[in-house]
Amino acid sequence: MKPKEYKPVKVGIVVGKMVGGGVESVVLNLLKFNDSETYTIDFIVDSDSTNVPLELIRSLGGHVKYIPPYQNVIKYQKALNRLFKKENYQIVHANISVLNVFPMFVAYICHVPVRIAHNHNLISPSDGIKKNIIKKILSFFNTIFPNVYVSPTQKSGSWVFRHKKFKVVKNGIDSKRFEFSNKNRKQIRDDLKISDSQILMGSFCRFVNTKRIPFALTVFEKLVLYNPNFRFLLVGDGPMKTEIYKQISGSPILSTAVIVLDSKSDIEKYYSALDCYIFPSSMEAFGMTAVEAQTNGLLTFVSSSIPIEAKISQKLFKVILGDNVDYWCKSILKSIKNAPDRSAISNSVSKNDILSSKKMTKKIEQIYKSALVEFHS
Repeated sequence: MKPKEYKPVKVGIVVGKMVGGGVESVVLNLLKFNDSETYTIDFIVDSDSTNVPLELIRSLGGHVKYIPPYQNVIKYQKALNRLFKKENYQIVHANISVLNVFPMFVAYICHVPVRIAHNHNLISPSDGIKKNIIKKILSFFNTIFPNVYVSPTQKSGSWVFRHKKFKVVKNGIDSKRFEFSNKNRKQIRDDLKISDSQILMGSFCRFVNTKRIPFALTVFEKLVLYNPNFRFLLVGDGPMKTEIYKQISGSPILSTAVIVLDSKSDIEKYYSALDCYIFPSSMEAFGMTAVEAQTNGLLTFVSSSIPIEAKISQKLFKVILGDNVDYWCKSILKSIKNAPDRSAISNSVSKNDILSSKKMTKKIEQIYKSALVEFHS
């Protein structure tokens, strides 16, 4: 118990746009397992966010502070300046990768004692030359204003923080939440009209270039030719939605065998409905959905761009090299024939809890504690 006069440390976590992505899942777990007697957490969120779980955040003792979208840099900076001065945060923990430079600059001029830049991103060829040039330019400023540096892997930290020392904190999930459920499987498959004999492949992500959804759909289209019982469930939202719908509607196979749903707050139920998961991303700093899928006992087919840190099961994590569609199809078909018992392996992976949100939160809280001692005068 803390003494009555003790005031928790105020932490402002800059989330950016909440759209149902992996980074949001990480920071929500940070709130869920946070020591609320020691730290109070505000999520600082862009006002054009499309998926802010307000009720969940409030139920966990957190608060949401809306600011203008970062695309309007001047309004964004001014709003952050007012907010940081009003709330008097002792810690600002920014989670918007190379864009961290903007909240870190404001935190610096507002004399916030602990300024944490947490990178969740990498350079990706599919982002295009222009976007990657901007990333590289911004990365040079990402070592000026923070005084603590964090990343989920060595690779994702070294490219942006360069010579600075940074902490590696692997992303974590709430394993119990993603454990396989027969009840959820039956409910969702009934809702989607998927029969027991059909094989449901899935991909849950932001609809952006780096996720390579068009490639996943091309692989699936070929899989249906090998086995007409395949179906594909795509869950998410993003700027490529129109392009994806166009690809689906333009194919007689895809238009009858693909289901597209908006982002779901209860996404764990949808993993249980699947029979396998496909994740051919061109760039991932970590790859949280691969971890969630394996925890659910799913064969998880990934590209070589998914870091090895996301591998939590030798039997389930399947790396497929290259972009040969036939090779992807044959690898998937071969693995499905020898799939391990779903309930048993999900239970085993969940119990091992290799990438635990509780452990992740404890590591972050230790960083908070050490930084407060070092930088809070």
